[in-house]
Amino acid sequence: MPPKTKPKGKSEKKKDVPTKEMVKDQLWEELLRLQEELNSVRMKKNLYRSEMHEAHGFCHYAKKNLEVTKNRMREKLRLKQEAGKQRRAEIEEHELKLRHLNAEHHNDLCEAKTNTVTTTSDMKGEQLKSKLKLQGEMQRLQALKTDQRFQSHLNIRNLQLKQQNEVIELLKSYSKKDTGEQKASCMYAGGETRPAFEGKPVGDEMRTASAGMRRR
Repeated sequence: MPPKTKPKGKSEKKKDVPTKEMVKDQLWEELLRLQEELNSVRMKKNLYRSEMHEAHGFCHYAKKNLEVTKNRMREKLRLKQEAGKQRRAEIEEHELKLRHLNAEHHNDLCEAKTNTVTTTSDMKGEQLKSKLKLQGEMQRLQALKTDQRFQSHLNIRNLQLKQQNEVIELLKSYSKKDTGEQKASCMYAGGETRPAFEGKPVGDEMRTASAGMRRR
């Protein structure tokens, strides 16, 4: 700004030239300052433009990366879904196989139980038949043993009866013999000689015969 001047005649004429020089210097300084400001503004503008270009480039790069990332995420999601579907299919197939195996195992167990029951029934039937057969054989052997015992007892009884009959016959014969000897002794009584009896006396012979029959 130009300096303020005082309203004086001569003094104004004397100071007119320095004032103009001062105004020129100030204007030049102002011009330099404005030039510097303009340069600064241009530099800032260029910097802003470069930053704006960088920002646009970064934004474009970020958008591109974002699209690429989105595509990758979509691909990963698709692969994950497909893997999940495949995994579920495998699980369903495994569960189906497991159910089939359980059904087969159950059928095998039922068949094994049925065979076991049948085999057990057959074994029980065979055991019952064997037991009945054994019982019949034992009864037959017992009956045979009883018959043999009865037959043996009967034979012993018949033998005893036969021995008793023989003893009785012997006793009778000895009794008759004894009676004859007594008669003969009566006939030779009164001094006649008695014939000597060869062998043992009658009573001794009877006792000996009885003892022999008992031993038999």
